[in-house]
Amino acid sequence: MKFCTFASSSSGNCSFLTHGDTKILIDAGISMRRIKASLASLGHTIDELNGIFITHEHSDHISAIKMLLKYFDVPIYATWDTYRGIISRFPEATGRVNIIKAGEPLSVGELNVLPFSTPHDAQGSVGYRVNAGGKSFALVTDIGFCSTNVLNAVRGADTVVLEANHDIVMLMNGPYPQYLCERILSKYGHLSNPDSGRFAVCLAESGTKRIILAHLSEKNNTPELAKREVSRALEGMDVELVVAPAKEMGEFYII
Repeated sequence: MKFCTFASSSSGNCSFLTHGDTKILIDAGISMRRIKASLASLGHTIDELNGIFITHEHSDHISAIKMLLKYFDVPIYATWDTYRGIISRFPEATGRVNIIKAGEPLSVGELNVLPFSTPHDAQGSVGYRVNAGGKSFALVTDIGFCSTNVLNAVRGADTVVLEANHDIVMLMNGPYPQYLCERILSKYGHLSNPDSGRFAVCLAESGTKRIILAHLSEKNNTPELAKREVSRALEGMDVELVVAPAKEMGEFYII
């Protein structure tokens, strides 16, 4: 498998995963133009995609769906509740989304995909674990805490994309109103850097060899803070730690 992020921040999320002849996106929260350009830089097109897997209904994960459905016939996968959120915003998506269920694996081309429930303030929110070619990958962002269900789903994955959304001090002293700070800090909000560090240790202990920190807040975190905090937690452990760029393509990793 190979993987890269096209964008990863609180303003837009989209990732690309390929194995053999199978190619998928996870989320489509940036413009179709950016998706096309990112794929083209890797020698691919939207027409080649075997599917787009949506984690949840928030706009930074689905904003390109309207245009993608207008111009392409790429399959879209989402849970029932996420589908309802999508069609409430984009009615033209009605009947054009493949419904999946958390905990029920499915095969798309050469990929075995397991959606798993995540604790977030969006109904039907999921992360994904993908197995292919004897390797495993997991993406787990937009979670308020590391639940037992989430940990069991991603444990031992070779490469994990893990949320490190905010620095707590920056959040509490930043521009967000109190209600939004409370939402982000809640059990259905987002992982802080220290939370991400504790989760990263569990992953490393389970055999994960690469962790990609993702979904950093542009107002309440910095790549340097996130990496320093999580690196401190992982000190002495054999795991590669990188940070996904917010608005640019990340490195193309071999898993």
